Amino acid sequence: INRNWGYDGLTWGSAENNPNYIDFQGPVGISEPESIALNEYAQSRDDINAFLDIHCCSADVRAPEHSTIPYDEETAERIAKLGKEMTKAISMRHGTKYVYKYRYVERDFTARGTSSGWAYTDMGWEKAYIVELAAGFVTRASWIQNKSDEVFSVVETLLKQAAKTTKEENIRVLTPNSVGENVRRWNDFLNDKMDVHILGNRFTKETLEATKVWQQKNGLQVTGIVDPDTLAKATDQGFEYKRKKLN
Repeated sequence: INRNWGYDGLTWGSAENNPNYIDFQGPVGISEPESIALNEYAQSRDDINAFLDIHCCSADVRAPEHSTIPYDEETAERIAKLGKEMTKAISMRHGTKYVYKYRYVERDFTARGTSSGWAYTDMGWEKAYIVELAAGFVTRASWIQNKSDEVFSVVETLLKQAAKTTKEENIRVLTPNSVGENVRRWNDFLNDKMDVHILGNRFTKETLEATKVWQQKNGLQVTGIVDPDTLAKATDQGFEYKRKKLN
């Protein structure tokens, strides 16, 4: 499921389509039992604001790098600040050198189906990272405790930062992977404001395209995703976003 994450054309669809290859992306995005289960769980919650995926083997901490919506420099700096804190923590644990991996070109390399792309773009979680451990696919038994310690250090650093996120900051945006009552409300809002007829509680391709047109008409960044700026503008025009109470 390494490349099975995301929505076709947004965060999934550009990886290998040959099932004999190691980076085979699957027949469609989120098609496997594991990715389906995690996606459904994520969609059921409004109180998740951080994501971490553990891989091997290149000894680095990676920013969410695959998105059709390039994040601006201010966002990149926030992501890098936490990423470098995580890198420092894991490097200090047992003295193994890790690096923070972020390159401008990676922002625009879209639809590879990685989990961090799904977490950042489809789910709207800014604190979404992949950690590549300094270990092989087959690791010596004597390294297990060492690597477990390293994993704990990045999890601890990430969770401490996630715990500081306020309820106001933790707004679930609506994306092409969203389902539920708020999506139905958004589709109804678009039907009222635009010359469209979109039914149901799923964020469809029609929803995406209509959202882009509405954003353009309202002087917003055209992404097709209901980000906080889009939400604020729509709220001024009568859209009501129902927030769940966080525990």
